[in-house]
This record gives sequence, C-alpha cells and structure tokens, in this order.
Amino acid sequence: MTIDMTIDMTVDKAVNKGLIFVNGPVVIIMFSLSGWLMYAAVVNIIPWYFLILGFLIGPCVAWIFWSFAITKWRIWAFRKVENHSELKQSAVIAGLIWEDGSFFEKTEIRTQKEQNLIDDLEKRYKGRKSTQKFRDDPDVGEVTTYNYSKISISINFILLVLSAGFGIYLIYQDNDLLTGIILICIGIFLGYKNIKKLSNSNSPLTIGNFGIEINSTQYSWHQISNTKIKLVGFGKNQTHNLQFEVSTGTVIINLIDFNLRISDLRHRLYIYKGRNNKH
Repeated sequence: MTIDMTIDMTVDKAVNKGLIFVNGPVVIIMFSLSGWLMYAAVVNIIPWYFLILGFLIGPCVAWIFWSFAITKWRIWAFRKVENHSELKQSAVIAGLIWEDGSFFEKTEIRTQKEQNLIDDLEKRYKGRKSTQKFRDDPDVGEVTTYNYSKISISINFILLVLSAGFGIYLIYQDNDLLTGIILICIGIFLGYKNIKKLSNSNSPLTIGNFGIEINSTQYSWHQISNTKIKLVGFGKNQTHNLQFEVSTGTVIINLIDFNLRISDLRHRLYIYKGRNNKH
C-alpha cells in the first residue's frame, strides 16, 4: 500500500490541531444544539419534552461527530508525527483521544479502509522505532526537581480559613454544633496537608538520569517499568497522575499539587529513560 507520508510535525503541534479541529467543533455542536432545542421548547416552537432531550441530543450528536473526526485526525497525525507512542500519550493527556483498548476508544467510527490504513501506519512506526536512535536533548540537565505549586498551597490556606471560620460561625451563631465541627475538621485537615508540604525540606518530586524520587523514596530506572502520565477523573475533577510499576506494585503520584507543565514532564521522562537505556 502506498501511503503519502511527510513526517514534519511535533507532537504538541499535532495535538493542538486536533483540539482545534476536532474538540472545538464538538463543544460548539454540543452546546449550540442543546441550547437551541431547549430554547425552542421554552418558546413552544417544538414539544416541551425537547427541553429534557436537549441535554441528551447535543452530547450524542457531538459524540458522533467526534467518532468520525477523530479517525481522520489519527490518520493525518500518524502520517505527520514520528513518535506515535508519544503522540497518543499526549493526546490522551489533552483529552483528545482515549487510551488504546478502552471502551470509549472503541466508539471511534472507522471504515475497513481507514482501519487498514491506521494498522499499516502503526506497523511502519514500529519498524522505524526498532531502528531509531535515541536523540538526546542537551538543554535537559542531569536532574530536574519539581516543588509544590504556590497557587495550590494558597488555595488550600484560603479554604482552610473559610471552612474553619464558617464552622465557628455556625457553632456560636446558629448553634449548629455538628456541621460546625465537620467544617472545622475539614479546615484542620487542609492545614495539616499544607504544613506537611511546607515542612518538607527536600524537593517532593525529582526525576533525572538516576530515576524518580518522590518524598525521599528513590526508584532507579532499572526498577521502573511502564511509566505513563494518565488523565483521571471527569469534568472539573480531572487531574493528571504520574504512575509507574516497581517490584512492590504501582506507584501513583498526583501531579495537581506540583508546579510543572505536563508536556515538559513528559519530554524529560523520555530523555532520562533514553539516557539510561544507552548505558
């Protein structure tokens, strides 16, 4: 099969184009269709039950569009980007696609011709990967440290004050002892978390040529396997986890509290693992 390929695009650029030309229309379709149906039902242009169906029809139509459009993006991106593994991981993190083999990934709609094309592009990538040499990045030092985000700590302190303050108010003004105690306990818990972070003299997360260190526990690259950054949760509760396998099980690090960019962390993990594999 002859495939037109021009590998000339970075992972981040390909993912950004997918977010614009796939996820962008998805959002527009979902909200505009749902909004129009609900408006039309309210002003009696269409039956009232479309007011309820509007919450379902918009997302369903948007999902159908995504199912077709994401297949087109995959084929285009696989032709343009050198590293398919990094591309897919970055796209999952960005919320553009789902992990291979997941239920939602199986909702992508592909013709047999498109599936054959994707399989062939993946096969070609694996062939290139087996002969591909690691390319180091001299701008990445031997060690990178990540500290807790000041924004995250500040938000926790604000929540601490609000929670404890409102709890005290309920106890003394409304005589609501139970709710007040619960809110004060939440404030104490948030305060404990912040004090624990601030009292830690060592960098909470360090990665480098040696491996990964989290809260003074160090794992060498020889101990680590299956390193990935996963997007977990839904909606406003979404966050990223760094996870990897060691002999004792799976180590999961919630990245929400750290001052870092996911794309930069992903790149540095690639560089450090590549340097280790050379030795």
